Amino acid sequence: MSRAFLLLFLVLSGSTVAAAPAATVVQGVVSDQGGSVLPGASVELRSATGDIHFDTHTNRDGAFRFEGVPSGVFSLEVSLPNFSRLRRSNVQVEAGAKLTINVTLSLSLSADVVVTGKNSFDLGDVENGDNLIGVAHSATQGVVSGRCRDRTGP
Repeated sequence: MSRAFLLLFLVLSGSTVAAAPAATVVQGVVSDQGGSVLPGASVELRSATGDIHFDTHTNRDGAFRFEGVPSGVFSLEVSLPNFSRLRRSNVQVEAGAKLTINVTLSLSLSADVVVTGKNSFDLGDVENGDNLIGVAHSATQGVVSGRCRDRTGP
């Protein structure tokens, strides 16, 4: 009787283990357009409803991995300074699946450049002194300064 009970227990417990779904995984590698991996990229996985959120950073091999992701529809967002932000919507995650999403980011350098300059001229060099406002207005950058000369002199 104890053998039958043990055999029944093993059969039932084995079928329970077999019926349990495997852990759901969303993983991938982030690289640039040249194929070089990008460590330190921020990776976010959000459910379409916004109530489930996973976030991580890529490792030194440019890889990321989320485990235990429930089934549903998600968006994946990847960002790294000096690269364009990438967002993939409608990422379908199935229970027990191992979903691999490799991402390529484009280099996107941007900088604010401030140009300053100084233009100086003598008002005597301007034929129509009344037009000084027009001259100053036409200078798109910099400082316009003038020095007044006596027009009645030589």
